[in-house]
Amino acid sequence: MSLLLLRLATALLGGAATVWALTRWGAAAPGSVRRAATPALHATMLGLLLALLAYPLRDAPPGEWIQGVLLTCLLYALAVTDLRTLHVPLPPVFAGMAARVAYLALLERPALLPMVLGLFAGAGMLTLAGLAYETARGRAGLGEGDAAVLGLIGGFVGWQGLVPALLGAALAGLLGGGGLLLLQRKPLDTPLPFAPFLAAGGWAVYAAQAAGWLPA
Repeated sequence: MSLLLLRLATALLGGAATVWALTRWGAAAPGSVRRAATPALHATMLGLLLALLAYPLRDAPPGEWIQGVLLTCLLYALAVTDLRTLHVPLPPVFAGMAARVAYLALLERPALLPMVLGLFAGAGMLTLAGLAYETARGRAGLGEGDAAVLGLIGGFVGWQGLVPALLGAALAGLLGGGGLLLLQRKPLDTPLPFAPFLAAGGWAVYAAQAAGWLPA
């Protein structure tokens, strides 16, 4: 019972802090965004995500549950921010990376190396991809924020989870982003935020690894 209460308290605190931060941001945004950024909407979405994560992490130690809540709240906040502004703030990403490395170094040292490799590999992969795209097309395609988000994800899923996370992000972007552009009759080269799709792919892989459906 005490562990259940700890998990509930962690989820409530993490969700409440994320909803508060996003609502505060929305208060300074244009009117159309402010009306969409309701606390009830954020609370519902985060509640669903954390409820879905509860089953895969049901047997995990309390520390890993806290890490899962941290990842969920961070990815949700980064996705919403990128959707609104086409910009990913780096300080919360680096704070999440630091928290992950500190947790592994203190409590899960055997997992530290593959996760740190995943962190650097994730950030490096998208950085190189962005540079290649910019060289070939003469314009920026991926921002440093996208690379940082994949680095954060790599710190939670390890290097072996990066390819499934990227495949999931690509599929989400193709179906979600491409479908939205077609519905709005916009050119297919219209800039789209990529962090929401990275967040979806990374979170799904983290949950699948926790459930034992993918190798961790």
